Amino acid sequence: MRSTRLVLCFLTTIALAGCGGPSGSAPALGSEFLYQVSFVNDIQASKLDSGTGVLGPPTDAALNLPIESTGLHPVVTPSNEFLYVEGFDQSYFANAIYCFSVNGTNGQLTSLATSPFFVSELPNPNGMAMDGKGRFFYLSDFGDSFSASGQPTNSIRAYSIDPTTGALQNGPVFTSTSTYWLSAQAIDPTNSYLYAATVLPGTGSLDISVYSINPSTQALTEIPGSPFLVANTDPDQEYNLSLFTTPAGNFVYAVVINNYGNSEVIAFSADSGTGKLTLVPGSQFAIGNVSSAMLHPSGQFLFTTTPGSGITVFPVDTANGTIAATPASSVSIAGYFGQTLIDPSGQVLLFNDSYSTASSFAIDVSTGSLTPVAGSPYSVGPGWKTAIIVKAP
Repeated sequence: MRSTRLVLCFLTTIALAGCGGPSGSAPALGSEFLYQVSFVNDIQASKLDSGTGVLGPPTDAALNLPIESTGLHPVVTPSNEFLYVEGFDQSYFANAIYCFSVNGTNGQLTSLATSPFFVSELPNPNGMAMDGKGRFFYLSDFGDSFSASGQPTNSIRAYSIDPTTGALQNGPVFTSTSTYWLSAQAIDPTNSYLYAATVLPGTGSLDISVYSINPSTQALTEIPGSPFLVANTDPDQEYNLSLFTTPAGNFVYAVVINNYGNSEVIAFSADSGTGKLTLVPGSQFAIGNVSSAMLHPSGQFLFTTTPGSGITVFPVDTANGTIAATPASSVSIAGYFGQTLIDPSGQVLLFNDSYSTASSFAIDVSTGSLTPVAGSPYSVGPGWKTAIIVKAP
């Protein structure tokens, strides 16, 4: 069997912080919070104003609560009231979901009475995706157990959310031995389909598996024709596969980044009635030697980051799903620690350019061009491993 080194990048919605006014006052218009889950087992919160891009100093957001992050991006309910962070609990030596309520004034996190929510039999969590109504989310893993035929058992687990308390409840579990790396990454805007990044055993091909979601039970059913081929891989290369959906849900983008410098985006049109994916004419779209890519919340721009070089902006045609071959603009950057974020308003781009700093850029929502924010780079919590940007509830 071919072995392909695959590193999966997990998609979540991301937001930032900026509270104006005196302590204890209502958050200013445009207030957002950047939550950083760090290598030092801590959650730091920074304020950022989405109108200016100014990022405030980091503070301890969850006092006296060490969380050993496994690298998954946290998820937040659409109301921005409840935040969920997956991590490894050293006290019980088990994977757990830490559940918090969000203070809209200062960004402090308060553990829910039911937190942490322990996840049984989850050896290698590798993806989280929440539905657009905040009713449930899915957590996936690559299993250590094996079927009778010797195939590893992967699973995607559903969790329902109490809309009043934020408490979690176990839902149905979907298991598969027909694919590797069953990583839940995105749910379409209609909350009808879950997209997961997968690798087919024996081929090493990168694929998108599509599952229809039962709106009552959250049970998953793989649709006819799934999985859909993204790319055939080279076993000597390392790959990073991330998935993005457009706001209208009519297109799905698979970003394939490899260590040979010839990364690309494969675009698919999505049938809202059946969930079927069809290649957009002209795919694949070359994006060069990059380490990450993010789709703008409007779906109109793709931002790619090349460490020590720059951030490049590619226009996206929202009518036919194609990505322009020629960038619209670019901006130079120096260091890069590993993560690029865009706030929910689509007005600010952040990336952590070192172990303890982040650079901020204002985004022109008409052209996608980036302008460095005065005072940037800003101090952030040391060694963030993953992060999310949450608008003040």
